[in-house]
This record gives sequence, C-alpha cells and structure tokens, in this order.
Amino acid sequence: MQKQKRWQFFLIVAVLVITLYNILPTVFYYTKPLHNPIDSSRASTVAIDIASRVNTLEKGSVQWLESYCHLLKISPASITLDKENPQQVFVNFVTTQDKDLFQKYLPRSGALIPFVPAQLSLSTEASEQGKKLVVQRQIPIHVDSNALFAFSFKKDSDDRITDLYKDVLFDRIAHLANAVGGVSERAVMVETILSKPNSPGSFDLLFALSHEIVDFTDVFGLDSAVTHRFFSSMMPSSSSEDYAQLIQAFDRGRDQIKMGKASLKEEEKIRKEQKTFVKEDFEQNVELLLKKETLLIKAEDFVKKEKDFLLGLENVWTFEKIKALLRQGYEKDTQSTVLTLAVGQKNPFIDKIFIDLSNEKVFFQFHNDVLEKKNDRGASQSRFEQLIIDELARITRQTDEMILPHGKEYVVQLTQLANSRS
Repeated sequence: MQKQKRWQFFLIVAVLVITLYNILPTVFYYTKPLHNPIDSSRASTVAIDIASRVNTLEKGSVQWLESYCHLLKISPASITLDKENPQQVFVNFVTTQDKDLFQKYLPRSGALIPFVPAQLSLSTEASEQGKKLVVQRQIPIHVDSNALFAFSFKKDSDDRITDLYKDVLFDRIAHLANAVGGVSERAVMVETILSKPNSPGSFDLLFALSHEIVDFTDVFGLDSAVTHRFFSSMMPSSSSEDYAQLIQAFDRGRDQIKMGKASLKEEEKIRKEQKTFVKEDFEQNVELLLKKETLLIKAEDFVKKEKDFLLGLENVWTFEKIKALLRQGYEKDTQSTVLTLAVGQKNPFIDKIFIDLSNEKVFFQFHNDVLEKKNDRGASQSRFEQLIIDELARITRQTDEMILPHGKEYVVQLTQLANSRS
C-alpha cells in the first residue's frame, strides 16, 4: 500500500477550509429568525433603503457623464442635475465641437449601461441652442420614502381588515369588477363610431364590431339569453338617438363599399385599356368587398332584431360605485368573510363575483346558460371556448391580474405570500 504523502493532507485541509469559508455565510444567514413578522420599524428601514438606492442613481448619472466626457477627451463647463425635474441632467460645453462629439456618441453609449434604470439618452424635448444639451434619465422623480411608502398590518387586534389594507384591497377588486361589469369594449367602440362618423378609423371599428356581433351570434344563436346580455352591454347609453345613429353608421359603411366597387370597375376599365389588367387581383378585391358587405348586412340585421335589448341597457358599474358596494357589504356583515357582487346583465358570461377575504381570492362565477354551453360538445365548442378566452384575456389586459381556472369558476389570487400579516 502506498504511503500517503504529506502534501496531500494539507491539500485536503485546504479544500475543507475553502468549502467552509464559502458555505458558512449562508449557514449564518439562515440561522437568523426568518419567521419573524415585518413590523413598522423594519418596514421603515426597508423603505428608506429603497429610496436611498434609487436616489443614489442621480449622483451616479452625473459621475457617469463626467467619466464619459473624460473618455471622449471633453471638458464640459458643467454637468448639473435639474432639481425641479430629476429626470434631466444639463450638460454645458465649452465649444460646439465638444457638444457635437458628445451628441454623436451618447445615445449608443447610454443605452449600453447594463442597469436599465441607470440608462441615459438625449432628451427629445431638449433645446439644442448654443452649447447646451439635456440628458434624460429613466427615473423622473426624487423618491421620498415617507410620501411614497406606507406600512399597515392586514388585520387589527379585533381581526378586522385595517383601513389602509382595505383601501388597497378594494381598489384592486374594484378594477376587476369594473372590467367585468363596467363600460364594455363594445360600448367604447360604438361611442367612437358615433362621435367620429366620417373617420377612417371609425369605419375599421365598424367592421371589427360587426365581426364580433356575427361571431357571437353564430355561436350562441340570436334567441339565446347570452346573446341578449351581449347586446345589452353594447350601447354606451339607452338613447334611441344613439341607436338610430348606429344604424346610420352601418348604412354609411355599405355606401363606402359601393363606392369601392365603383372604383374597382373604373380601375378595371383603365387597366384593360393600358393592357395591365390582372383578372385574379380584380376578382380577389371584389370578393373581399362582397364579404365585407355581407358582414355589415348580417350585423345590422342582428342589431335591428335585438333593438329592445340594446335600448334596455342596465346601469353599468363605475369604479366609485363598486367601491361603495364593497364597503357597504363589508360594513353590513362584519363577521362575513365572503363578499358578493351580482353582475347580472352587465356581462354576457360572468354572473357573480365572490371575494374571499380570509383567503384573499376573487372568484368569477359564470351564468348557468354559459356553463350549460360549456358542457355542450357541439361543432361550435372551440369557438365558444375562444370567446371565453378572449373575455378573460380582456379582463387580464385591463387589470394586469392573473386569472386561473378553478373548477367551474375562475379565480384571481390577490397575494402570493401564504399567511402574510402585513
């Protein structure tokens, strides 16, 4: 057996020492009481630290610009931060040549700063008169930890939600509920079409609205309660005048298509004379116009048949109305941990919103006829599911909340921290 050499022993000891040196800080860190709850003093320390780190970038931007000028062999007269608008840094040069050189290379160099909040660029609103340039920072404010941050426990000693957290919680829920039962995207589209009747954008919106009307009606049928709710949430008001203007918009749309057909006929005649006529292109354009015309005719027909529902608009929610309903429901039964918002006819899919205060979750319950349609495995099932996905995606887009399936319902988790107290 070969005898162990002395240097091998020291090598093993050295490896052990290096290993301990690297893992001991982690061990010591996790021996701290991580389970201790955050209190007001700890939160204040964190807030001050955040503000300090953000505000340090102001000085860092000035120092970076000084270093950058040194690399370019430029000696600026001054580099100063705008105290009124911390997003801007004023750079005054001695010569216009120095200014031109700085102006040439800064946009590329400033964008290469690794830390995105510290990146710099030339201000688009800056005056380029004389020998002065304005450099723009990413952060437009000087952070005041006392004004920007506030601490609160979620519940008080009586197990009731504290005022500050209730305001935050109800604000998020109100945004969700407003996306569900507030003014619909369809109503916004109609309002734009009516307010700008001769705008090319309104013409495009009319086709988008017609697509939505025809697709929805094809899936659910014209006599479906889901379709009735769809049309009930389509008008910005229950005014007969608005309804008449919408019908006129469809008429103008068809007139535009007729003019397009006439224009194509004229173009056909000219191209035939010039011997540049391509039959396939002409037929394709005509077919496209015919499809648009058919779409408008079908959508207008559905709108006329659903007139009673279009004019029977239920009062939509406003943000303040929703918050008032939440406060009223919470104060009415202080022992209840679940609040309910009845959506009703305001949304074609969602019937009720349940707020589970104890678990900090929001549930969307669908109308019974929607659930029945969901269990139906007919030919239009994939189109139905796409309409559901589009509706949930719209709510997500408006609120920036993540909506997940939960049995027959959908849920929004208001917190990702289990058992958090503040």
